[in-house]
Amino acid sequence: MSEVELMVPSKGMLNIEGQKLFTSLVYCMLLLKKYAICRYVPRNSKNGVIPRLVALMPWRSGNREGMHLVELPTVEDVREYPFNSMKTATEEQRDLVKEIVKSGSLYQKIGDEEF
Repeated sequence: MSEVELMVPSKGMLNIEGQKLFTSLVYCMLLLKKYAICRYVPRNSKNGVIPRLVALMPWRSGNREGMHLVELPTVEDVREYPFNSMKTATEEQRDLVKEIVKSGSLYQKIGDEEF
């Protein structure tokens, strides 16, 4: 998965209708608390570039608005990793884990030291 990219109309844009449409879309998405799921193909791509599944997340700050473009994982991104089997815990380890879970803390004071 790639980093989050940002889509913002340029300030020098002369297409007023396009700016109004973009602002309206961002405002409605924020108002309805919705994201958009889209297919993204880079504009200046070479042959063999695979379209990516992305989520567009709206944001607004002062008098500027935009959308974060976040790549979503697909079936090809999910892989199974083999792990070695775990050793069986001793009775003492089980008792310690039970005490930690009951106390709701990951730190346990034993004597003068904190573990």
